[in-house]
Amino acid sequence: MSGNSIYKCSFCGVTEQQAKRIIAKGGKDEAVICSDCVVQCVTVFANLASILALEERSMIEAAHIQGGEITKISL
Repeated sequence: MSGNSIYKCSFCGVTEQQAKRIIAKGGKDEAVICSDCVVQCVTVFANLASILALEERSMIEAAHIQGGEITKISL
């Protein structure tokens, strides 16, 4: 990070002096993210993955139940 440039997190606005760590891609006008926002993003993606896994499991169970009913009716 260069001398006069003050980087700000693109997500929460914290400056590099306020953040524990900050990651900048390119210059100060490019994407910048602080370590706290990285943690928040990881949490959001982990929660989303859990929700999607539950939805997928529900769809598989529903298909199995419907398939079982169709088989019984066919017999």
